[in-house]
Amino acid sequence: MTPLRLFAAGLLILTAACSAEETDSPAPHNTAGFDGAWHGVLEIGGRSLRMELVLEASEAGAEGVLISLDQGGAEIGLTTVSLEGDAIEFSVTPLGLSYDGVRQGDVISGTFRQSVISAGLSFDRGRFPDGEPAEEAASTDLGADESQVSVDAGSVTLAGTLRAPEGAQAGVVILTGSGSQDRDGTFGSIQIYAALAEALAREGVASLRLDDRGVGDSSGPAPQGPADLAADAAAALTALAEETGLACTGFAGHSEGGLIALLAAPDSRPDFIVSLAGMHMGIEETLISQSEALIRAEGGGDAQVAANRRLQDAMFAVLREAEDGGDTTAALEAALIEAGAPPPLAAQQARIWGQPYSVASFKVDPVAAAAAYEGPLLGVFAEFDLQVLPRPQSEALIAARPGLPTEIVILEGVNHLFQETETGAASEYGSADHPLSDEALTRIAERTATLANRACAG
Repeated sequence: MTPLRLFAAGLLILTAACSAEETDSPAPHNTAGFDGAWHGVLEIGGRSLRMELVLEASEAGAEGVLISLDQGGAEIGLTTVSLEGDAIEFSVTPLGLSYDGVRQGDVISGTFRQSVISAGLSFDRGRFPDGEPAEEAASTDLGADESQVSVDAGSVTLAGTLRAPEGAQAGVVILTGSGSQDRDGTFGSIQIYAALAEALAREGVASLRLDDRGVGDSSGPAPQGPADLAADAAAALTALAEETGLACTGFAGHSEGGLIALLAAPDSRPDFIVSLAGMHMGIEETLISQSEALIRAEGGGDAQVAANRRLQDAMFAVLREAEDGGDTTAALEAALIEAGAPPPLAAQQARIWGQPYSVASFKVDPVAAAAAYEGPLLGVFAEFDLQVLPRPQSEALIAARPGLPTEIVILEGVNHLFQETETGAASEYGSADHPLSDEALTRIAERTATLANRACAG
């Protein structure tokens, strides 16, 4: 995970609905001078990200979307927008993102914040010119055992870093979590997947980590569903074997990447799979349990959980019947409003969940995918993970694979990113001074090496 989805949680939820029944709809704002599209470049985590902001007036007040062109181009609905004179503030509650600025003519100057990270961000009026190339991604510094790799994945070309320690007998393709991410899993000053690759190298395991399609040096277009990412993963596993000559290769997938590994398995036939905080329950069950955990972690009670569940049920009913590639935005917005959501919240969530990728995700059966893979699988979960709850997710994984080689490890004292944590709240992700805890890195790398050696023995 990395800035955008702008450092999304594993799966977006309707936590903004916690206060849906406790506050009045926002008063209309004077959008004069702000209406329309704006564009700017966010410099964060060593990368340049082209951002577009689109604002418009509505009966309920000002509304808007934020778009990161270099991270898939998905429209992220703004949870709140406040305009007062030439001042603007907006937030995206599910992502812990906020912005405040001041307009001077055709320029808005202000500060972008996410968790403890902040950066200056100015918007000029209008969109980026059509066809303008993305800012060149900062090249990953290469270590002595690293090299740049290009993977032909059919309609896209994926750029990545191969780390091949001397004497390696096995290798993994590292699959990122949900959202458009770079190969290193960059979030502020930490690099999650680069740290994982280093730990694996110490245990003699080679790894290939990639910029997601449409991110960094990888070409687009953005994925239209998990099947696109599964095809990318399969191509990457082939490339790993060809580049290294290794006969023993598998996947190490984090969060959604654990599910993508299983979806890629029928075509790529990995020798083993490591699922790190992977989603192995159905998406509805995952979202329901995730949202309740996050609401209660933020101090919410039964009433807020119930209010959120009503909105989720309305959303699920529409998505169950949605056709692939169809536009469900209007239907979702209407269903959420009927279920009691304030119009701005309904519009925001409809824009997120009406996207083709979200619709396609509801067609995926994680239980069936886990059952179909007959090879050895290691599931590593985090004690304080509020996004992928360790107990129900690990139990679902075991139940899906009766008689198949499945190991479960739950690491104590860590969150969804396997960082040391006190609460597991997403707000702590950026405040950690380490990508993963030393103990978590060591145990994940050791268990991966052991699994690979056992799976490929002989």
